[in-house]
Amino acid sequence: MITAETLLDVLRAAIDGKIHPSLINTEKTWDKVYAGDCAFVFGDWKIIFFNDCGELDYMDCAENLATHEKWNFAETPSDGRDPVEMLTEDERLCLETILAETR
Repeated sequence: MITAETLLDVLRAAIDGKIHPSLINTEKTWDKVYAGDCAFVFGDWKIIFFNDCGELDYMDCAENLATHEKWNFAETPSDGRDPVEMLTEDERLCLETILAETR
């Protein structure tokens, strides 16, 4: 089972420059979506974040592309935590910048 901690590690790897995200749909950049879901690939992970008026709100869902295991914030009763909320404020701001700059 995918845990919030596993996904937190993925986010921190991106923040540390070890993983470079890419957009799944290059027409749906962070700025163009503005309010809604924005999908990225982080290494072996497809991760969808909710962009709330230009601010990173939460991680909606994730899928390990190698194993096809899925994690969904709304459907994860045993874990129930949002990896974005587990970031420090500085990490969260850094991740927002990374998402906004990803093309």
